[in-house]
Amino acid sequence: MVLRLFFCPVRNAHQMRPLILTAFVFLCRILLAQDFKVYDQTIAGTPVVFKMMPVAGGKFKMGSAVEPDEQPKTVEVSSFWMAATEVTFAEWDAYFKDQTLPQSKIIDGVTRATPQYIDLTWGMGRDQKHPANSMSQLAAMMYCRWLFEKTGIFYRLPTEAEWEYACKTGTTEQNLDLAAWFKKNSAGKFHHVMQKKPNTLGIYDMLGNLSEWTLDQYAPGYGALAAKDPLAAPATK
Repeated sequence: MVLRLFFCPVRNAHQMRPLILTAFVFLCRILLAQDFKVYDQTIAGTPVVFKMMPVAGGKFKMGSAVEPDEQPKTVEVSSFWMAATEVTFAEWDAYFKDQTLPQSKIIDGVTRATPQYIDLTWGMGRDQKHPANSMSQLAAMMYCRWLFEKTGIFYRLPTEAEWEYACKTGTTEQNLDLAAWFKKNSAGKFHHVMQKKPNTLGIYDMLGNLSEWTLDQYAPGYGALAAKDPLAAPATK
């Protein structure tokens, strides 16, 4: 799995409790129209820069009639920003190789992901433009927490509703070969980000390439979630 960043502005960010505890209750309530635009984020102490795209909130049909536990329902999401690309190894390695962080599963603070026992890119590539892959959801959220400490800006994983909204409302090129990597054109491997056309929101690889983490855990009672900014909090699985 790979991650993609999400951001909403928040006041008094320095007073927030740790991301791992609060991300799932964070709501996008304060948006300043004059600031709601594309911006570039530099990670302090590194040359790494990533781009965030504004996504105006609205209502859409979430779910799929094909899946019995995901029957379509009308959902509303608040406005937010989403990363233009999946998080790359350039971004991930700035965190993963940060020697100031311990590697532990029990410490109450930001920790680095532990080294993988084998090459989980399966030889497909690990250079700076490849999307970072094969991390756990916990590692993805820990990366977001680290990013907050580096930037002072609250980042988290998008909820399933936010991710699906950005995918469905950003009408994509009708010729799938131009918009996505998939079975027929990928040669069985993942590829550099930004090699295909972005959707109309300016977001790349919402279709194909790699699967992406969201903040939600699986919930069989999906239909009972809130109609606005729904979230199955990652608390038990």
